Amino acid sequence: MPATRSNIKNEISRKYLFILAILLVMISPGCSVDVDGSDWHLDTTVRGGFDYYHTAEKTVKDEVDVQGHTRVRIEAINGEVYVEGRSDANRVMITANLSVGSSSQADADLHLDDLKMRVTEDGHVILIETIQPERFLGRGYRVEYDIIIPEGLEIMVTQDNGRVSVYDIINNVDVTNENGDIQILNIAGDVRAQLVNGSIETETIMNVNGVLYLETVNGQIELSIPTITSALLSAKVYKSGTVSIHNLAFTDTISTAKSFEGILGNGDGSISLHTDNGDIYVFGFEL
Repeated sequence: MPATRSNIKNEISRKYLFILAILLVMISPGCSVDVDGSDWHLDTTVRGGFDYYHTAEKTVKDEVDVQGHTRVRIEAINGEVYVEGRSDANRVMITANLSVGSSSQADADLHLDDLKMRVTEDGHVILIETIQPERFLGRGYRVEYDIIIPEGLEIMVTQDNGRVSVYDIINNVDVTNENGDIQILNIAGDVRAQLVNGSIETETIMNVNGVLYLETVNGQIELSIPTITSALLSAKVYKSGTVSIHNLAFTDTISTAKSFEGILGNGDGSISLHTDNGDIYVFGFEL
C-alpha cells in the first residue's frame, strides 16, 4: 500500500538530491533486478464490486521489457487504476481483474470474454488499454489495473470512471479522469491532472521551469510542494470553496477568499490550480 506521509517526505527528499546531481536529467528506466509483481494493491473488497447481482471475473497478467521505451500509456474505462514506480524494476508488470455484471450468471459468464486487456508496444510507448463492447445491452464491464513500472518512465492515464493512483515516479505524470479521485504522490517531475467529478491530491517536486496543472470541476485540490519551489502560482475557485496556503513564502501576492496569485522563489515554473466547487489547499514541506 502507499507509504505514509513521513516516508514519502524522506523518499522524495532522497530523489530530489539525486535529481539535482544530474541536473534534472531523468534516470534510465533499465535496471538489472527483477521484482515480484504478484501483490495486489487495490482494495479486494471492491474488486468487481458494481451494482449487479450476478458477476463473472478473471485475472490476467502481462509483462513488457522496458528496453527502448520511455512512456507507459494507460487507457482505462471503468475501474480503479493503481500505478507504482520501483527503483529495482526492469519491466512493466500488469495485473488486471476483469469483471462483467449481468442479470443472470449464465449471461455474465458468457460475455466475460468480451472484456479484454490489450498490451502493445508502439515506438517508445507501452500502451495498456481496456477493450470492451460499445453497446452494454444491460451489462456492466469493469477492469481493475495494478501496474508496477520502473520509476523513471513517464506515465499517462485516461479513465472514465474510477479512482486513479500513481506513486513513486521520477518523471512526468499526466492523468485525465471523468469520475473518481486522482492521487499522485511522491513524484519528481511535472504533473498534469484533469477531472470532472472527484478530488485531486498531489505531492511532487517540479522540474526546473516545469509545469504543474491541476483542474477539477466538482472536488477539492490538495497540493504539497517543497518550500524551495520556484514558480508562479495561480489558484482559483470559480463558484463554491476557498483557497488556503500553508508554509510557503510568496512575493507579489494577490489574494481573495477564492483566489490566490504569487511568486515562489524566482518564479521559474508554472503552477495552476482550478476548481468550480471545492476547496484548494497548498502546503509547503521541507526537504
